[in-house]
Amino acid sequence: LQERNKKGILRYWQVVFLPFFQKDQSSKVLCLIVDVTEWEKANNKNTRLVHAIQEEQYRVRTLLDSVPVGIYISDAEGQILEISQMGKKIWGHRPLPRNIKGYGEYVGIWPHSNQRLQVDDWPIVKAVRKGETTIGEIIDYKNFDDKNGTIINSAAPIRNRHGDVIGAVEIDQDITELKTLERNLEATKAYLEAIINQMPVGVAIAEAPSGQITICNHEFKRMFPSLTEIPSSVDQYTYLGLLDVDDMKPLSAEEYPLAIALRENRTVNHHQAMIRKSNGSNITVLSSASPVRTKDRRIEGAVTILTDITRQKEIEQKLEKQTQDLIRFNSDMQRFAYVTS
Repeated sequence: LQERNKKGILRYWQVVFLPFFQKDQSSKVLCLIVDVTEWEKANNKNTRLVHAIQEEQYRVRTLLDSVPVGIYISDAEGQILEISQMGKKIWGHRPLPRNIKGYGEYVGIWPHSNQRLQVDDWPIVKAVRKGETTIGEIIDYKNFDDKNGTIINSAAPIRNRHGDVIGAVEIDQDITELKTLERNLEATKAYLEAIINQMPVGVAIAEAPSGQITICNHEFKRMFPSLTEIPSSVDQYTYLGLLDVDDMKPLSAEEYPLAIALRENRTVNHHQAMIRKSNGSNITVLSSASPVRTKDRRIEGAVTILTDITRQKEIEQKLEKQTQDLIRFNSDMQRFAYVTS
């Protein structure tokens, strides 16, 4: 029963009826009325607390299942209590080892040494046993479905208000696709470098908007033997030392075809320039450059090609001299024929 007294306070009563028989076989009923207000309040409080805990667990479960990373929550003994859906996806859809002794079944490899992680190497174990926080460990793995991948692993201890470790949380970010793309990019870059290094012309590739030269081939470096530092910006293109063919003055950084391709988004063809070598001799080059654009016409970078035409220019000069000599010879012959006639 419950009643509200004059002060508005709600009280609870428990009423118990106990039948009993007297010696003369007559029956009576004993009525017990007990004030259970405090017990009822405590019971309601416990019920509310249980409901609150359950709701919090539902929220945690929903959070775990919605985040795009693997999350693992353990108790103070390292027993894993919760695993997110992504965590199960990373390690394979089968019952996963949940205690520290079973951690040895997880196959993790250190990329730098190719050594397998021991139980004590796992960040969640360090968090539980030593109270250590680990951030951003890159680990290669082989899951229970025999699939290989790479994760960024972080873990931290969970402490109570007294600072005691009562559990740990670990987060795995699967970067397998990113690492695959990275390896493919490295392979593509290696192929590109191998190809351009076989080319008989100087080739350099610069990124936008900085103008930093990211790739250049052997022939490009041969053309500039005194170059000690690869330009990291457009302003540093003057390190290359191209000279104007007319007045032999150094080109400004903005006059380099590569700079024009980057900054003006246009192609420059057959710009003639000179390069003075350390022995004082000059070589003549044709410099061309073209921007590299995305599908939406945004500039990603630019490519320049320098062709050494020194030998060609020498041949042209010899031919021109021979032509002039032949013209003079013909003129002399005509005058001689006129005189003798």
